[in-house]
Amino acid sequence: MKTRLRLTYWWCLFAVTAVAQHKNIEIGELPADAKRSIPTVLISRKDAKSIVVKGANNTFYLSNDVGTTWQSVNAAGMDNAEWMSLTSDSKGIVYAVYATPLDNHSRVMMAQSKDDGKTWSAPVAVSPTGGEQNYPSSSFDLKGNIYVSWTETATGADGKCESVIMLSTTGNGSKWSKPLRISQTGGNCEEGNQYLTGGVPAIGPDGKMFVSWCNNDKIYMDRSFASSLWLENDIVVNTISPGWKLDVPGYKYVASPPQLMVDQTKGSYHGCIYFSWSDQRNGKDDTDVWFMRSNNYGDNWSSPSKLGTAAAQTDQYGPRMAVDQTTGYIYVLFYDRGESEGDSTNVVLAYSSESGGSFKTQKITESPFVADDKSGAGAYLDLAAYGGVIVPVWTQTHEGKTSLWSTTIQQVDLIKPVQQTKAKKKK
Repeated sequence: MKTRLRLTYWWCLFAVTAVAQHKNIEIGELPADAKRSIPTVLISRKDAKSIVVKGANNTFYLSNDVGTTWQSVNAAGMDNAEWMSLTSDSKGIVYAVYATPLDNHSRVMMAQSKDDGKTWSAPVAVSPTGGEQNYPSSSFDLKGNIYVSWTETATGADGKCESVIMLSTTGNGSKWSKPLRISQTGGNCEEGNQYLTGGVPAIGPDGKMFVSWCNNDKIYMDRSFASSLWLENDIVVNTISPGWKLDVPGYKYVASPPQLMVDQTKGSYHGCIYFSWSDQRNGKDDTDVWFMRSNNYGDNWSSPSKLGTAAAQTDQYGPRMAVDQTTGYIYVLFYDRGESEGDSTNVVLAYSSESGGSFKTQKITESPFVADDKSGAGAYLDLAAYGGVIVPVWTQTHEGKTSLWSTTIQQVDLIKPVQQTKAKKKK
């Protein structure tokens, strides 16, 4: 492998390190009729060698050798699946949560796979009634329960349409709890920055529940420490300027709702809450990726810290975050134009072994590429980390064609384990 010297950015200092470029692997070319390609990646919690990636339309890409080789399969009944969220339990069962048209409405559905994505069960509606349901996200607790949040829009008796964040839970994916409205204040129903979106559930190691979303120029969170006892008032975590929908050169728009994660490990940082997002608080021509954390259940938060290229007037955007729940290490994947020209971009990984106290970065793509909205690619990527394996996936365009790419990174190649010093025997 070719080794090069490059600059690694810390929050407070610079250091030069030697890093190896990871081989980029093309998973598959996206069809020309793909309406939108929003890749989603999952590493099995039973076997970290097994990886599932959702591509365009109803295509899944599967690997059982840690991403070295891939095979594609088409999932029956998922032709119109969008905004999919993949999760896995400790037994290796994969759960796909997605939105799809059903009975003249958009409904959030769940399907299961017991063979690493090769075949899927008949989908079950998470909430069979209600308004239009979109943008689902899912998470597990340590007892194996699944939590799903989504944006729901409905017209009330007064004729006014409102968007809200909903939540439902299940123990086995077949029977769901009655949907609970999480957001106290609603938004409008046009998909702009006044539309509630980005609902993400996260469960702490002690069962405490958190759900985040954004509306207007603010990031919100609600929490429950006991069953369905949620706060009466939504917590404002920080600002997101001008909102989740960003104007970035080369794109019609970039969707960048906040990412929420909780450390479920038994390590020193268990229970810490993490946020990552991108916004334009430093100007419309200077999009940045941010990270912040709380170690007291959201009562207090660190100041937002910028990730990626230090140079001003460059764009970093579209982050996806993962926490390896076997180590507690944090990974944030995003697009970065700091080392490219014009609208060309690279994909960059930021990583931290100390609860976000500092980050290092590494470029993932072997060469920059120019985004093309006409291809249906947009600014979409995803990231999974489990068992010391990190798998980023992204779409990129070349000569009008869009393809899905990935690479596999071993944690030990980024973060060296701490050497334990043996105590000297007394003479």
